[in-house]
Amino acid sequence: MSFKVKISLYTSILVICILILVNFIIYFLFIKITTANEKEMLVSKADNVVENVQPSILLTQHKENLLQTFLPDNSMIRVVDKEGDMVNQLTDDLDVTKIAGKFTPASSSDLYSVNGHQILIVRSPIVVEGRAIGTLEMGEKLVSLEGNISTLISLLLFSSLGAVLLTIMSSMLLSKMMLRPLSNMILTMKEIEESLTFKKIRVEEKPQDEIYQLISTFNHMIERLQMSFMKQRQFVSDASHELKTPLTIIESYTNMLLRWGMNDAEVQKEAIGSIHEEAIHMKKLTKQMLDLTSSEQENNLSFHEFDLVELCNNVGKLLADLYNRSIKITPDSPSIMIFGDSLKIKQLLLILIDNALKYSKKAVEIHISQNQKQTIIRVIDYGIGIPKDEIENVFERFYRVDASRARKTGGTGLGLPIAKSIVNQHQGTVEVLSEEGMGTEVIIKLPRRGHGLTH
Repeated sequence: MSFKVKISLYTSILVICILILVNFIIYFLFIKITTANEKEMLVSKADNVVENVQPSILLTQHKENLLQTFLPDNSMIRVVDKEGDMVNQLTDDLDVTKIAGKFTPASSSDLYSVNGHQILIVRSPIVVEGRAIGTLEMGEKLVSLEGNISTLISLLLFSSLGAVLLTIMSSMLLSKMMLRPLSNMILTMKEIEESLTFKKIRVEEKPQDEIYQLISTFNHMIERLQMSFMKQRQFVSDASHELKTPLTIIESYTNMLLRWGMNDAEVQKEAIGSIHEEAIHMKKLTKQMLDLTSSEQENNLSFHEFDLVELCNNVGKLLADLYNRSIKITPDSPSIMIFGDSLKIKQLLLILIDNALKYSKKAVEIHISQNQKQTIIRVIDYGIGIPKDEIENVFERFYRVDASRARKTGGTGLGLPIAKSIVNQHQGTVEVLSEEGMGTEVIIKLPRRGHGLTH
């Protein structure tokens, strides 16, 4: 059973149940109100008889002619003495007389059912000198009420039937209109499955209800999948291209060894050295590709508070000893606490400082500052710099400003993309300022906790 049919069916059943409940309420309220009105009118007629006819005449037999003027249609007038014996009785409907008379010292009323008809009896005491000496009974067959009830039932039946038909048609139309976006979504999903292409659902300018949010979420998901697919395809293409060069070199040297290098020690040494160098390069490239893939995962961070100055000092000392170079660290204060993943920030610093050391012969400077909203890290070198028209490309995968020079220094073109990914994970920004022949400055701005950082 389709969702559209379910909506129509459940809506119709709900409306039918509500209509049945409302009809029962209307029916019983109508009977109650109508019966109360009939009772009030009949009590008024009975009191009128008692007030306008002397008690002695009412309790005298054979006074039916006198009571004739007070007799309504389908009614009965009966006088009962205090012993419960009938004194006078006048009627134009025998069904009403089948109800036995009785003496009551106080006014009362009762509703009876005789031969399928509702009969209302009211009793009014005949009082002399404050003492009840008899009872005047007035009964009426509620013929008009029965006719009104029959009319009411017909009206309720036809109106309910019409309401049910309208509900079924309107629910089908409404479900079709409401589920149209879902149908479009299903159609789009089938097209994606068949063609293996990414498509979005067109969003109409409508209030942002749950259907709108569902479509927007679907489109956002498709957009992210498409972006992820494109990145993956680009990554595979770039990685294949980058691995092609070392593999070609290795293949060339192995062919040279197989042809004539086995008997030449110099050729063997040169070939083995080159193969070893390319193997190390491929190992480094593979590791950085894995690092880049890991850095693009949004849920692999471990956020905690740590001292950025202490971390910079440790990284600076490590690389200064490794390169035997001068690294100058200048913080605004002895301790600057930040909230983030210390291992990722350490990797970020290693990448930036390592790059600065490779492309500069002079000292590298690291400036650390903090304001109310941001923590700012500036890594400055006074090396070869980057041409202005190439600055915007330095964060692309496998991009190298000078491919030949980068190869000599062991560069793969993946360091800065990894650095940018780490900054993005911390919801920060990275900017490169450089002038060719003068040096380069990389500015990292990380939001402080509560000022843009949502982790």
